[in-house]
Amino acid sequence: MQIEINPFQELYVTETAEPAEFVRLFSPYLVEHAQLLYSHGNVVLKGTQGCGKSMLLNLLRPDIRAAYFDAKKEFPLSAARLRRFISAGINITRSGVTYIGQRPIGKDPECDEALFPLFFADFVNYWIVIDLLRSLEYMTHPARGFDDVIRADALNEFAKRLSQGMCWFGFLDGIEDYRSLRAKMESRITTYRSFHQANINYLPANIQETKTTIGEPISWAADCMWDTKLLPDDYHVFVRIDQHEFLSRSDDLRPELGEQYRRVINKALSTRDPRISYKVGTRRYAWDENMVVFRTDQKLEKERDYRVIDLDDLLRRQEVSSTWVFPAFARDVFMRRLEYGSLETYKGDLLRKVFKSAEKPNIVASEYVGNSHAERALNIDNKWPTKWKSFLRTLFDEDPLSAKLAEAWLRQQIERAPDSCNLEKLLPKTTPYPWNKTYWKKERIRQAQMQLASRCGQRLLWSGAESVIALSGASTLIFLSICQHIWDVFLRSQRGLPDKLKTNPRKSGIKRRIQAVGIQTASTYWYHKITEQPDGNDRQRFIDYLGRVFQESMLGDNTMSSPGANGFSILKDGFESDEQLKRFLGDAVDYGNLVDAPHTTKYKDRKQRIKWYLNPIYSPYYRIPESHVKEPVYVTVNKVREWIKESGVSLGLFASIPPTKSREVKDNSGQLTLPFSAASKSRET
Repeated sequence: MQIEINPFQELYVTETAEPAEFVRLFSPYLVEHAQLLYSHGNVVLKGTQGCGKSMLLNLLRPDIRAAYFDAKKEFPLSAARLRRFISAGINITRSGVTYIGQRPIGKDPECDEALFPLFFADFVNYWIVIDLLRSLEYMTHPARGFDDVIRADALNEFAKRLSQGMCWFGFLDGIEDYRSLRAKMESRITTYRSFHQANINYLPANIQETKTTIGEPISWAADCMWDTKLLPDDYHVFVRIDQHEFLSRSDDLRPELGEQYRRVINKALSTRDPRISYKVGTRRYAWDENMVVFRTDQKLEKERDYRVIDLDDLLRRQEVSSTWVFPAFARDVFMRRLEYGSLETYKGDLLRKVFKSAEKPNIVASEYVGNSHAERALNIDNKWPTKWKSFLRTLFDEDPLSAKLAEAWLRQQIERAPDSCNLEKLLPKTTPYPWNKTYWKKERIRQAQMQLASRCGQRLLWSGAESVIALSGASTLIFLSICQHIWDVFLRSQRGLPDKLKTNPRKSGIKRRIQAVGIQTASTYWYHKITEQPDGNDRQRFIDYLGRVFQESMLGDNTMSSPGANGFSILKDGFESDEQLKRFLGDAVDYGNLVDAPHTTKYKDRKQRIKWYLNPIYSPYYRIPESHVKEPVYVTVNKVREWIKESGVSLGLFASIPPTKSREVKDNSGQLTLPFSAASKSRET
């Protein structure tokens, strides 16, 4: 293995890789969980950046399938019924379709606004049909692993019939062969691009007068393939639409125009055309916020017009750890990257070999403490009985973590009965100590380590395979980024060493301190990356505010009575009724700054709530635990609005519908107290 090369240097390689590279790098682990994507019917594939949407969609490309055949590797869609398809697609960002609307077409601006969505639909139609032609050409070549080779001698007949469709409004009249058909269609895309690049002064009349209706040319092309026997009758036609969120989450499009373009795509799905199955890749909230069909009052209906695969939900950690998909997926991705970089084949849990297991909590706590005395590391009250103080000091010398937990446990007992608590009677005589009860201890270990590190002037450190997976937040992209930064630090540590002193990480692993530095660097990288996205500066200010609040809360909670104070929860009704807040927090989730999940209140009313946490990758930056072991802090919609305001962000920029008192849902179920900074700690949560 070449240890001088970082196998994780290119984070996005699977999105831009050549087909042969894709075969080596693509992990098929998620395919079995996303079978719906490869079956007949419209499917929306939702998820945050880096969760694998584009990779799963790219598996539908014919060149990718052929590459598996050439490499003599089994195609991930092993069932014969799942391989009988042809697909075409458009990537919203890379195709250039969003240039439409950025340059006037006529002299009347109002007329242009009405026509832009029609030109958008036309561009999408032509682009997809052209890509369908490419797929046909690819499948006509023998020995590429397809179950049925497309008959090349039928292409001309197909082209002639396709050009005669009424959906083209005469633009393809006179086409007699396949070569002429493709050239004519590609010339239309070229003309669109030339116009929007200002290489020509006007959009020709033969384009302005032959605009197509969204979806119709694609369906007609499917009919022509079957009618001319170019495509077997039992083949499905799949249409990929990737990076759909760009229509509503890009500064390149005016919001009102992006909304109309979204509605055009909605119209394609709303027809429920049995000939075509649309496969849409998008971010979560970007999809849910606009379901209206173009030029109608109709809305798309889930399960009727489309079905959903939520990759975030699939990859998110579950209550039962054995059902958590992401760790096994990450291990497979990790192994494939190392194999790709070294041309070697590995077996076993390579992730654990390289990063090792997480260190035991008590050992980590002892490292934070170092040579510090109990008086510095602990927060011992001078009013406590001498026996307790002596006990805590002695216990600290043996096990700093246990001593910190004992301190918190004692404070909890005092807090429950401040006037009647007999402290000396609470002093345990033998083990096991009451603060070592499994769940009580498990919920407070990370907070205890955090407080010890802070009082001893140390940073929280992350290392080990478990930490790398936990900090990834179920994002493949973040996982690869963490690996990349750790590997960079490792390579720097090797420079200048004699060859005999250099280590092979696959065999010897990477030292914990090196991992900790790499993880800290990765966390800082992702923090600064927030501002690269639309409205990123506002979201970064809010994330900053939350990070400080959570840190102060967990450090100041000496009783450790709220170990879940690194997240917040609000009633679902209140969230759904506040359009501005919904858009702001939805954006934060879509861009991966926050992680959300539904949950049921612990109170008797059993009302549905939604909880939010910072993306785990920010935990090292803010020096807070990434684990979520207890209920988050319960707050109202108004409190979250107050946080946003105090962070310097105006919610008025995120929706056109202001909140009203009649729509505000109050949470009177009893709220936990969240300590704040000195400027705001007196306010009620």
